[in-house]
Amino acid sequence: MLYKKLKTLGLDKIGQYRTEHTNPVLDLQSPVSSLLNTFCGASPLIVDKYAGIDDVVFRMQKNQSKYALVSQNHSGIIGLISYADLCSRKVLITCECKGLRRTELNAEDMMIPREKLQGIRYQELESATVGELLHTMQQLNQEFAMVVDEQDQLCGVICIREILRAMKIPQNTNITAHSFRDIFNIIHNHAELT
Repeated sequence: MLYKKLKTLGLDKIGQYRTEHTNPVLDLQSPVSSLLNTFCGASPLIVDKYAGIDDVVFRMQKNQSKYALVSQNHSGIIGLISYADLCSRKVLITCECKGLRRTELNAEDMMIPREKLQGIRYQELESATVGELLHTMQQLNQEFAMVVDEQDQLCGVICIREILRAMKIPQNTNITAHSFRDIFNIIHNHAELT
């Protein structure tokens, strides 16, 4: 087999080096493909549904992952669990609702079940803009979407928090109750404001 020779250049005028990865500035017209997180480069973190949440947090920190896929033996992926949820009030609310202690919670208790997640075909995302994706996720009222390939297999995850961070848009973590109904749901139903 014949290979072509790659072009090279002299380094006599190049003395600076870059220590950080520069990300392109994203806006609503940017292509989604510029920020798409697929499993092709690295396999996703997968945790068993019975894994304790402290173990899941440790594994996420070790792998520098913002989410993990939750599996059940031979049934495949049954949900998704996020680092943000594991470090939020959602843990205490789940403990209260299930009558469990934190040490008794497992990944299945804290995950977003597969049935509640939405998928978007990879081919659809190749020509989509960030604005179109954000609009779609807002309409679905979802923080995560699964990327699905042409063989109907999961091949990536889209996280709105990561997109907003890449766009340097501040995320509102202090949501205010605007009605008596909101307050009632928080107090009596342990509901979260969205």
